Amino acid sequence: MRRPSLPDVLEELVSGNRLSPEDSKRILKAPRFSFDVRELLYYLAALIMTVGVVRLVVVIFSDASTTAVIAALYLAALVFAALAWRLQRVQGWVARLGEVTELLAVLSCAIATGVLLREQLEFSGEVAAIIPASASAVWGVIRLRTTQFSATAVLIPSLLVTGGSASASLDWEGPPGALPIMVAAAVLVLIGTLDLQWPLAFRVVGAYTLLISAPQWVGERGSVGGLAVTLSIGVALFVLGSLNMWIELLVAGGLTITIGISVFVFKNVDNEVLQGILVVAIGLLIVTTTVLVYRRQLKMQPAQMTKA
Repeated sequence: MRRPSLPDVLEELVSGNRLSPEDSKRILKAPRFSFDVRELLYYLAALIMTVGVVRLVVVIFSDASTTAVIAALYLAALVFAALAWRLQRVQGWVARLGEVTELLAVLSCAIATGVLLREQLEFSGEVAAIIPASASAVWGVIRLRTTQFSATAVLIPSLLVTGGSASASLDWEGPPGALPIMVAAAVLVLIGTLDLQWPLAFRVVGAYTLLISAPQWVGERGSVGGLAVTLSIGVALFVLGSLNMWIELLVAGGLTITIGISVFVFKNVDNEVLQGILVVAIGLLIVTTTVLVYRRQLKMQPAQMTKA
């Protein structure tokens, strides 16, 4: 059954005299988020200053040793961490500014660790990326429910970098090489089902990462097994999206299913006319099945209400 939308819920509350029509209109017109113009100007100034600082650092450390660069990055991480701790003890925009400095602290520490592992300890590039990215992901998980946006900004790229580096280190050929990335994307989607500050960001990034990687299974192999993997991922996204009215998952799941079926048919059927007929027939089968299931649910509801 269709879940009620926000206007539907508000109309129900108004008709039940639990909410006034004026308040209903205010709720509908209210923005999802609100920012102080002063706060936005602070962020803009901070961004400009950051560009200047980065330029100065590049010039100053252009001839410096790797050890000096690593030490400077760790020192910057400590300074940013201390500043973030102090700022986040205050409420409002100051706390959000503290989260920005927290992001800079995590980024500085991750870069310093990666350079240390790659240049000083001579680890492979993949391992030198996995270790700081994994540590950053752990930090993001720890801070996920206690921050407004910094944990989200840390966790999403950290998981993807970990998955991508793992794929590169495994050196698997073909679609299986994308498995670590797909696992990371699936974790992002699962995190996006939780009650968090920014669940949409997790779902969008995770779903469309799966959309990019899943069709490769049927695209490169053209086999029933490859189609099964692609369809399983697409159906999972589509069902999860339809149950919760998450449009981003619905779109990603629908596109994954469509691409998977189309590519499978185009690769295994030589006749172009028959290709089109089969794709249309499969689409009609899906629509017919959906209608039959929906009608069955409508018939079962009166019987269940009678038993109750």
